[in-house]
Amino acid sequence: MGEGSSSGNVMLVSDCQVRVLLSKSVRVRRVLVVKGGDCLLLVAVGVVWQSACNRREIDRDMATALLRGQPVEIVQARFRSSSQDENASRSYLELVNAGLLTCNFPLTKCEPGPLSVGFAQTRDAAIQYLAGQFVAVEVIDVATSGTDSAVADVRIAFQPVPTLAPYQRPLDVLETESALGHETMNRRRVGFIRQAVFHRYEDGWRLETIVSCSKRCGGGDQSHE
Repeated sequence: MGEGSSSGNVMLVSDCQVRVLLSKSVRVRRVLVVKGGDCLLLVAVGVVWQSACNRREIDRDMATALLRGQPVEIVQARFRSSSQDENASRSYLELVNAGLLTCNFPLTKCEPGPLSVGFAQTRDAAIQYLAGQFVAVEVIDVATSGTDSAVADVRIAFQPVPTLAPYQRPLDVLETESALGHETMNRRRVGFIRQAVFHRYEDGWRLETIVSCSKRCGGGDQSHE
């Protein structure tokens, strides 16, 4: 068999070849001894050729793959449990029909409905709920700092709770009318920029943390943080 052969995640190699693989930091998940003719072969199962990839410099594509969908912040929102505003009344009724609220009529008081998840009534006559989370959606720029560290400017966007996405309009109306979360709503609409810190280990690059920009980020304004 000489230099060995491979198929999928299984590679037939000689014992000396396995030693070479291990010396090159190639990950061998399992080794089986197989007798073949006059030769003693080792079957290295799940060989992962990492030596070349580990030294690859991080770029936007790699940083995006490590960051995509990474949660940054949980978002809680709130609105008043009652209102006499006509526009708000239509939004309350839409949420009642969806089972998210239960209200007295006329709309003197609303409570979390039978189908609401993460809704709670507060002591100040408001309804608080889990609106979603901010997640990393785009890497704007990557800069290395030393041989094994890098920092990337990352665009952060709001991702609503999937079950609430169809009702985002009435929820936004109530939150706006209540004037209980203008700053949070603004951040949800426009997003903001954060910095992601990466470090290279023996098995490749990893995301260490996502932090506020220490200075103006290279890809946009951080004023909405």
